[in-house]
Amino acid sequence: MSGIFGRAVSGLKKRPIRWRFLIRFVIFFAAAFLLWLATTPVCNQVLTVAAEIVVKSLDGYDITQSMTASGKDVIVRYQPSLDGKPHVINARNISFNVVFLLALIMAVPDIRNKRRLRILVLGIIFIFPVQVIRLSTYVLNFYGQHMQMDGVYAYPYLWRKALFYGDMTLTRIDSMLIPVVIWAGLFFYYKWYPDLIKKRAEPPEQAAGRSKNKKKKKKRDRR
Repeated sequence: MSGIFGRAVSGLKKRPIRWRFLIRFVIFFAAAFLLWLATTPVCNQVLTVAAEIVVKSLDGYDITQSMTASGKDVIVRYQPSLDGKPHVINARNISFNVVFLLALIMAVPDIRNKRRLRILVLGIIFIFPVQVIRLSTYVLNFYGQHMQMDGVYAYPYLWRKALFYGDMTLTRIDSMLIPVVIWAGLFFYYKWYPDLIKKRAEPPEQAAGRSKNKKKKKKRDRR
């Protein structure tokens, strides 16, 4: 069994880097998805507390009574309620972007564990405020489009339009584009940028010698 696993790992390392990245991405996407499903109730508690602080600070009409987490949902109690019931939001639609980000970070091959761990931690730190902003914008946009007092919308026209387009934009770019931007930025800074600095700092003779060694190695691998 160990021999089969060893040959599989050895074969994976010999594949072109784009195929290694793709295979690793599929594997780690599945692993991150399962981890996300298991941790949603706990993470949802933290997300809800942070979003409630933002919503109440921006809600100038005291519409929000409370925001509480219940499993995968966020329950928003507000006044005056439209139908006497709280507004329920599926928080998984908001926090799913972390799955894509974790899979991207883990998919890049040939990285030291310490550097990858640092990128993982920073990635989670950067993606969390995005989730808070999206949940807060969604709730405030819900108020802006539905809340009326004495037949007049509670929020001014420009504020309602800003919330509407902000929520629409975040919904379109949050799941995939923002994780890709965070991933690319972190890897450029921690992996590719240091390599570029080293290449610029080393003498031309050393760079030429390293290039020749790489060509010789490729020829041996082809044989």
